[in-house]
Amino acid sequence: MKHQYKTESNWKRITQQFIDFFVDLYAKIFVKNKKLKNYSDPDKILFIILAQLGDALVMSYVFPFIQERFPNSKIDVLCGEWAKSILENNPYISNLIFFNHIRMNRSNRFIWGKIKSHIKSSHSALKFIRLQKYDLSIEGGVTHPNGNIISYRGRIKRRVGFGSGGFGSFLTDEVIFPEQKNFHILEAVLEELRIIGINKQLNDIKPYFKISEAFEHEDLSITKLPDLKTPFVILHPESGNKKRMMSKNFWLQVVKRIISKSNYYIIICGLKKESSELAEFLLSNVPGSNNRIIDAVQKLSLEEFSYLISKSTASFTVESLAAHFCSIHNRTLSFYNNGYGRYFFPISKGCVTVIHNHLPSKELLSTPNCNSFYVQNFEDEGTYIIVDKFLAQEI
Repeated sequence: MKHQYKTESNWKRITQQFIDFFVDLYAKIFVKNKKLKNYSDPDKILFIILAQLGDALVMSYVFPFIQERFPNSKIDVLCGEWAKSILENNPYISNLIFFNHIRMNRSNRFIWGKIKSHIKSSHSALKFIRLQKYDLSIEGGVTHPNGNIISYRGRIKRRVGFGSGGFGSFLTDEVIFPEQKNFHILEAVLEELRIIGINKQLNDIKPYFKISEAFEHEDLSITKLPDLKTPFVILHPESGNKKRMMSKNFWLQVVKRIISKSNYYIIICGLKKESSELAEFLLSNVPGSNNRIIDAVQKLSLEEFSYLISKSTASFTVESLAAHFCSIHNRTLSFYNNGYGRYFFPISKGCVTVIHNHLPSKELLSTPNCNSFYVQNFEDEGTYIIVDKFLAQEI
């Protein structure tokens, strides 16, 4: 059997091909019902998202399409516990099932703790999946790790997904992702949905995030902006991958431009010590800030952050969950440094601007409602000119 593989690492590709050689032999003998006959609309659907928070948010954008096509179906999601805050209030999800895959676990636990969590959560998830007797599973990612093994072992009748992360022979429908080298992750997922009769395009996607009904914005801990009526922008400098974060000097130049070319207050958000250090650095080195820089690092819940974004004028982020989060609500300028390029560009209701250094994405058509600019060096003057144009709302 021939499979696609989505990795830029030769040794990972060779390893997956080697494992799949034996998986294919096993599947040829033991995996039955590769071609399902008389398959009816599913009553229970399992959507699999084993990746990080940004992936979980972006994948949730297709749930309305699934519910529209199968209005009487129940949608459950298999994900890591870290995605709970993103998905727990989603109106399209009936149940969250947790599987903390060791490859995706970014907790501070030691390796043995992650192994224990992987084993315990996989056994618990598999038991639940078998009891539910799902009619359909949909895989949300094209790279390793994926849910192909657990959907097969969970005895799900129809298993739609990609073999590009390995174990494709365990699927009933192995989907071929877009032929172009650099596609958007949701374009790949939409290829899966076409298999089950959902024909949508990237332009049809409307990003959203549901805040719990119990949320009280009056308790928001940011008090320096009375009633949040003062014009302000969000600055979120964090990424799960430190290689994608920008230097303090870069942010210094950006913030100086915001201070000098606008009347905006700047709220710095995040959870990591690097963001706190950046806030201190900016407060000490930006002349004339006049208390316009507000440190909100480690002071906001996810729901408070979402609400704050909805009241802001614009956002500045790097490639991260925040880039997708901010793009739901307002004009966002995101710096995609050492990332995947168009594969994970934000989906926006309005317009988002991305500055990136991903060479393969340089000449590609952009994502809907997204302006993208390629730079070789983020700290060249060309980048700051784009920042100025963004502030002037010329892009």
